[in-house]
Amino acid sequence: MSHHHRHRTQRRSQRPRDSTVALLPDISTAQGYECFLAGTYPEFLERHRLPIPHWAWINPLAHGTDQGLAELAAQPLPAPMGIQPPGSWNDAVSYLAGVVLAAVQARDRALTQLQRSTLVPLELALAHSPDSNPPTPAQLVTTVIDALYPDNAGC
Repeated sequence: MSHHHRHRTQRRSQRPRDSTVALLPDISTAQGYECFLAGTYPEFLERHRLPIPHWAWINPLAHGTDQGLAELAAQPLPAPMGIQPPGSWNDAVSYLAGVVLAAVQARDRALTQLQRSTLVPLELALAHSPDSNPPTPAQLVTTVIDALYPDNAGC
């Protein structure tokens, strides 16, 4: 009997296409999914007074446009940012937008390429394992920078 049960569970989990959708609160609604793909998922959740999972702050970076990221990067950060890690999730996203744009320039590649190769996979990996969610904005910064510059990790 236990064998039969295991078999059934296995079959149920073989739905790769909507496994992400199932994980995301309200993303199964058309509007939620649209916002997710548009890089405005945190705002969507905020608007609907839903909790924002920490990985969701990568969403604007993973799906935003050059202009969107430039606008994020232009947001004024608190003065002592130079040394201290960002204190809020919004600050972390603004800071990372600048980091992502710098990485794009340094590699002379399109933003979309970097998003496809690094940011979207990171976003989905974190969405799939809530345990590895960055606990603080500072940790979010480290997580994204490590993904962008794997060679520097631990240096």
